[in-house]
Order: sequence, then structure tokens, then C-alpha cells
Amino acid sequence: MYTNFFEAIISPAVSQNFVSFRGQLHTATVRTGVDVKGYGPAAGGEASYAGVTAGLRFDTRWMDRFVISTTGGNKFRGRCLWPGGPAGRALKQVRRLALLERLAAGEKEMMLVLAERAGLKGLNEEDVTEFSRLSRNRLEKAAIGLEEEGQVLILLFSPLFLVTRAGLEFYKEKIVTFLRLHGEKPGLDADRIGKRFAAHPRVTRLALWSLVKEGKLDSSKGFLSLMGPGSGEKTRSSMNPARLEPDLAIKRLTELKQVHGQEEDFSLSSGWLQSLIGDLRSSGRREISLAEFKAMTGLPRKQVISVLELLDRLGVTRRKGSTRDILPGR
Repeated sequence: MYTNFFEAIISPAVSQNFVSFRGQLHTATVRTGVDVKGYGPAAGGEASYAGVTAGLRFDTRWMDRFVISTTGGNKFRGRCLWPGGPAGRALKQVRRLALLERLAAGEKEMMLVLAERAGLKGLNEEDVTEFSRLSRNRLEKAAIGLEEEGQVLILLFSPLFLVTRAGLEFYKEKIVTFLRLHGEKPGLDADRIGKRFAAHPRVTRLALWSLVKEGKLDSSKGFLSLMGPGSGEKTRSSMNPARLEPDLAIKRLTELKQVHGQEEDFSLSSGWLQSLIGDLRSSGRREISLAEFKAMTGLPRKQVISVLELLDRLGVTRRKGSTRDILPGR
């Protein structure tokens, strides 16, 4: 991200909270004057969080290293935590310090912070790449780890797109409240709901699809309404979730019924993915062909290729001509 302001963790710790000083910033490619404003001590007290304003704009991203030297001979080493972070009073100091502490905690926590701040718009791969220098493989591993912990839902793997589980549940509650207040209105559909709450269309369709699946929402009348008393199973069985969520519509289920999608794109359950990885590694096979993998999963050819490419990036398989080597677990 090209910016002249970023927030960072520097060591040694500055002598007092909110102390300000000037210095010379050095990176592998940049040398420029900077103004530094200390925010407060980092965990452990051996470092401080600070805002850094440079004399020029340059490309800096999460966890980039730098050194700041002062005319008095002091030297501070640091890492960027928040490129282009909100300056001034955009955040209360307590909130700012809490966010910086989370950003310093590692890749998964950084991604979760970005997903929370993205809200109902969802977090996409381009935004994370602009914020950090993580490879695609590391981004996917962090996202899968967060999904396994129940923190996020991955809507797409390529390009990566996710939303926090807490954000989705909150959105579902908002939709139910909105429909309860406004009643049944012909023409009330996914697009109007999404615009009402400034949500990404994928997030809106997933929320509505989930509400239909849970039996809380009725789409059988051609518009959205809350499930009426006693309508339960009968109405639920007559619904067509694909009408609400084409990206998650079930075109062809695997045995576990946890791969949803169309030919163009699809989303994976991390539980299904881990089960598949376990089946591959415990099969006793050293390699597998595309046709054999297609028969194993029951997926259409285009989805088979996408899943195999993902397994390649995760280090589970390795392409070898027309087949894939199955690599042992580490």
C-alpha cells in the first residue's frame, strides 16, 4: 500500500506514553524523514505502539521491517502493523491499541481484524494482498484455520472471499427484524435486502439461503417473508434455495453434501476438505489421476481441477504430467 502514514510496533519502548520525536527512517529501499508519535507500551513493556508519518509516500505493508534513527543517536527497530491506519481521532486510543495488539499477533489474527472491519462487504483477496505481502498459499491456510475455529466462512477460494461468522449471524438477525417490521411486500428480494444493509451480494444470498435452510424464511411466494405459524416443514420442503443463492446452489452433491456450487465457482467446507485430505493420505496410493479423483469426489470436471489446484497449493498433491503425486503429511 502506498502511503506516508502507518502504525507500527517499535523497540526499545519509548520513555513516555504519547511522546513525539523526529528521525530518519530506513528500509531496504527507502530513506526519508519521519515524525513519530508514541501511543503506549506494547505487551511486555519492551516495545511501544506508534504512528509514523513519513516525508514521502512509499509502499509499506503489514510486518515490513524498518529502522528509525534520531539525531541524538537513538535507534528504534520496528515493524509496520497498519499501513495507512486511521490518523488522528478516527479511533479512540484504547480501541486503537487493542487493534494494534491483535495485528501484532500473527497472520490469522490480522486476517480476522480485516474481515471484521470489512463487515457485510466481505473480505476479498485483493484487500489482504494490498495490506500484506503474504503468499496466496499462506492466505488460504490462514483463512482455512479461521474457518475451522468457527471465526469466518469462506465463500470463495479463488479469489479468496470470506465473511466473519459473527457478522453473518448479526446480518441474519437484522434481516429477520427488518421483515418483521415491514411485513410481506411483493418485490422484496435479495437485491433490495442487500442494498438496504450495504452488504455484498454474496453475503446477502448466503444469509438468506441460511435463513431458508433454517426454516425462518419463506421464499415460496416469489418474495421474501417470515415463516408463518405452523408452516414449518411443509413450506420448507417446497422452497428452492437455489433461487436465493445461485452461487451456493447444489449442482452435484458429494457423499457428504458439503460442496456447493455451479460450474463457474463454488465454496468448500473446510471440514469436507480435511476429510478429503485424510482419505487421500490414508488410501495407500502414491498418485491419482484426474478421472480417479473425479470418481472419488463426484464433482464436475471444472470443480475437480479447481480442488486439485487448491490441494497443490496446500502441499497435499503435486502435479506430475497427467497425474498428481499424493504427498505425505508433515
